[in-house]
Amino acid sequence: MKIVVIIPVYNKAATLSRAINSVLHQDYQDYKIIVVDDASTDSSKVHVQEFESDKLEIINFSQNKGVSAARNAGLEYAQENDFSHVALLDADDYWQPNHLSTLVHLAKCYPDSRAFSSNYILKRPRKTYKTKFSNLADSE
Repeated sequence: MKIVVIIPVYNKAATLSRAINSVLHQDYQDYKIIVVDDASTDSSKVHVQEFESDKLEIINFSQNKGVSAARNAGLEYAQENDFSHVALLDADDYWQPNHLSTLVHLAKCYPDSRAFSSNYILKRPRKTYKTKFSNLADSE
């Protein structure tokens, strides 16, 4: 099951490398990362170019079009290149190393489903919150 990971980015230089690294360190490795740079004016593009991985491509917009247009460009790439599944990651978020393998497991268990989700952790300066999906076990 080949997955395209779409990361839209606009001026997220401070967090983009962490997001990309979290994908590159997944325990499931059959994926391609598409970073869609929405005409960032900071050093976001430089951070992407520092990665030397054949798993990573960048699509550059010449004008800012917004996050929806960036995601749609990634979806168009996925469709044109026959990817069976898409995973979305915001440039200021990151994944645990088993995120993609969890989604692949869910896709195999529920082949008629079209969307999948897993538990997540929301970190705030003073408190960390865990989701409480009643039917999903902790993966930590």
